[in-house]
Amino acid sequence: MVANPTISQEPTDYTVLQWLPKLLKAFISRSPTFALDATHAKPEAARIPGDWFEGTIMELCGLPWDDPDWTSENPQPLDAAAVAELLLILLDVLPEHALAPNITPNWDGGAMATWILGGLTLEIETRPGQPAQYCYGDERGQQDLDDEGDVSGNEEHLRRWAKVLADTATELGL
Repeated sequence: MVANPTISQEPTDYTVLQWLPKLLKAFISRSPTFALDATHAKPEAARIPGDWFEGTIMELCGLPWDDPDWTSENPQPLDAAAVAELLLILLDVLPEHALAPNITPNWDGGAMATWILGGLTLEIETRPGQPAQYCYGDERGQQDLDDEGDVSGNEEHLRRWAKVLADTATELGL
């Protein structure tokens, strides 16, 4: 058991193989557009995610799924449905050229995706049984811009902010 895991460490093959089926099952059950028939995914539901996807999956699988001691705050076990919801949101709002987010667990069983880049911050957080939330900050201008709220109904704002982050990363050569 790791008392203080570093989420960015590559998980062992065992970790990925153990939790990927659970994560994918929750993902498929929550995705209205991920339609499966008896043999394969329907072409109209197919969407190839950007370069950020593989690293994000590895980070999600590397979360402390079975480690009750990852924090001293008496954490709840990670909830596969809440983690799958975060992945669905990322698939919806991130442009192909986005940077992979830093993924961290929440003490209550959810997960958060975070980007911090050159005065820009974007956080998307899911929690079991709660609406997904976002927080965006832009400290580059003369006046700071902050916004937060429910993800639902604000997807277009999130797409725009995710694109600003991705474009900024490209301009910086990241």
